[in-house]
Amino acid sequence: MVVFKATDQSHRADQQASSSRTSDSELDLSKEQPITVAEIYQGAFSESCHVPQPEQSEKPLSQPPLLCLGMARTGTASLCAALNILGVNRVHHGLQVPFTRADWDELFREYDVGTDLTSFFAMSLIEAYPDAQVILVERDIERWHKSIGLLFEPWTRWSNRMLMRILGRLAGTKSGIAAYKFTMGWTESAKPSDIMKNARAAYVKHYEDIRAVVPAEQLLEYKLTDGWEPLAAFLGKPAPAPDVRLPHINDAADFIEHRRSYEKYFLKRALKKICRARF
Repeated sequence: MVVFKATDQSHRADQQASSSRTSDSELDLSKEQPITVAEIYQGAFSESCHVPQPEQSEKPLSQPPLLCLGMARTGTASLCAALNILGVNRVHHGLQVPFTRADWDELFREYDVGTDLTSFFAMSLIEAYPDAQVILVERDIERWHKSIGLLFEPWTRWSNRMLMRILGRLAGTKSGIAAYKFTMGWTESAKPSDIMKNARAAYVKHYEDIRAVVPAEQLLEYKLTDGWEPLAAFLGKPAPAPDVRLPHINDAADFIEHRRSYEKYFLKRALKKICRARF
């Protein structure tokens, strides 16, 4: 289980958050223990983005991970798959006092790269790993705003938040509540209706803050349209053959499908618990 301690512009919370994926046919509804994000999304990008399991060999503690701090919905899954092709296989793609380096070492023990969800904790990670290489993927802000709406928009509706609380409690997970709270914190929103209004400013500040503190020689500002050369050169890896295309995965349609699987899973789990209590 991965436990994040929210510090970067996030509301303090004690909810656990983790990240993963499983296809609906693989979901084990017989489990009674709390579900981690890793269980839900296990295999989400299994064919294109390798996510290691704990039994695999671990990298040495205190070796700084590669930090991919572009915001969610900027192509983080595609970058994950591209890094796999370059031979960087252990990628982590997914709450109270600040994490120390030892805490982050424990979190990244099994990984060489942190991306996607880790971007919310960018400043804590940069402080913990001042010598880490940082890849900053940026996207046109309006296209990003439309895409991140798939993730943020549901939190703005009262009915969704209430359903999340009820189903989360019945299903034995607090990951939804935790995600909602750090979304509110990252966008500096006083109320849920402010989330999308504040998202653009939060996005701009995110990139400005990173550029201000990461030395130029440790920073790669990258767009997925740049191709293999700058990415491979930054990592000291040979570029793939010209016929190997840079991956493009987890587009809007994929994301919606993954979210529906997630929602369906927890609904089944909650209904099963209700039926057991009733009969």
